[in-house]
Amino acid sequence: MRRGSLYQRKPAFSGFRASLIDLTGEDPGAAAQAHHIFPVKYGPQFAGSGVDINLPQYGAWWPTASHQANAAAYNQMWGQFLATNPGRDEILDFGRGLADRYGLKVGF
Repeated sequence: MRRGSLYQRKPAFSGFRASLIDLTGEDPGAAAQAHHIFPVKYGPQFAGSGVDINLPQYGAWWPTASHQANAAAYNQMWGQFLATNPGRDEILDFGRGLADRYGLKVGF
């Protein structure tokens, strides 16, 4: 799902969670964690491809228990994918695909 210009702005608050709340109008409390679709540990690689991982448009609410249980496997898939030296469009497509796989709602 793609959304309009709302998803193109910079975060209004410091902190990724606060920015995601501002963007989505949702605050799920402890039930969900603010998830970077593009993992922070690979931030420099994403930045080199023109992807600012800290934009809330690249975030999603992930139910807390599922996030904690699946984050390592999620990051491992990213590591394997990034080893292929993908371009920006491939990165965005892979991010959408992983979000779909894990049932995460994204707007990019």
